[in-house]
Amino acid sequence: MTYHVKRITDELQLEALPVAKITRYPLEERDYKPYAQGIACVTEDKLILRMWAFEVAPSPASHLRCVLYLFRDVPERALCVDVFPTGLAQARWMINGELQEGAVPPAGLAVQELGGEDLQGVYWGALVRIPLDALGEGTLLPAPGGEFPGNFYKLCDEDPLRHSGSCFPADFKGNPYAADQMGVFVAGESL
Repeated sequence: MTYHVKRITDELQLEALPVAKITRYPLEERDYKPYAQGIACVTEDKLILRMWAFEVAPSPASHLRCVLYLFRDVPERALCVDVFPTGLAQARWMINGELQEGAVPPAGLAVQELGGEDLQGVYWGALVRIPLDALGEGTLLPAPGGEFPGNFYKLCDEDPLRHSGSCFPADFKGNPYAADQMGVFVAGESL
């Protein structure tokens, strides 16, 4: 299974992009498996992530996460973007699946809160724009058709609604953010 990261020229094209569905909750013994989705795409100068979850009253510890191993010349480094029900988002580095201190990028992260209700239910999330030049040095995103590891997650670290879900299979008893726990993201052609 793969997820195609398209290049777009206009953000109005977001509605036509493939959606990654977060439906795998391997440790969940109850029936609490919030349906969540994510979109990843690039423009000429930005990485855009849109993530949202269908949850009526999310815990403050609930969040959505996208982990992308974007750098061919630094394969152990991943970008980790978290979105919270409050509409806030943060970006940090992961090295070999372990979060590093400090936000990335230091400036330029733009967040637009998403929330409302549709035929699927009540949802929350955010649209996150990250300038590509703010990600630092390294060879970003392969040429169209090239592959890189990535995954989308829906997480909550507190009881009573503790849960861990992902789009691609992940070992939540081990390190679910290591490169070998990712799905295949394919750098796509322009939409």
